Amino acid sequence: MLDFIRHLFTRHFWLKVLSLAVAVLLWWTVAHEPEAEVLMNVPIEFYQVPKGLQFSSETPPQVQIRVRGPVRVLRELAQRDIHPVIDLSGATRGERTYPIRAASIRLPKGAEIEQIIPAQLSLSLDRPERRTVPVRARITGTLVSGFQIVAATVARRTWKSKDRASAWR
Repeated sequence: MLDFIRHLFTRHFWLKVLSLAVAVLLWWTVAHEPEAEVLMNVPIEFYQVPKGLQFSSETPPQVQIRVRGPVRVLRELAQRDIHPVIDLSGATRGERTYPIRAASIRLPKGAEIEQIIPAQLSLSLDRPERRTVPVRARITGTLVSGFQIVAATVARRTWKSKDRASAWR
């Protein structure tokens, strides 16, 4: 039995040493890959938006996320891979502030979040309404001599608060 173990280690000894050295070299190059940071603007995803409520802000909310990780991982990272999520279940009408947590953002293995700007987001939720508003045309300024205003008309359009928010919801 002792001869078998001795023969196991001594047979093709230099090939075994060479394969061990190659394995250590490969491990070292992968484990010691240089790290980098990227700053990405990403849109926020909203889950469980209550029925009958809509966002009343005009611009779609975005955050900047600073991500650190190996260069190889960050090269393959795209905006579509990062998804900050805010759960709006139980949200009511009015303005609320929601934290944006690193734990709610999925990233590839090896990448980690360094900073989120802003760390919290203020949202205003409201019920859409329709109203009829009287409008009169008011004309200001002076006309060139020889011209006069004959008539002024106002075109009627029904405006809904949903028109602004539907583009990014």
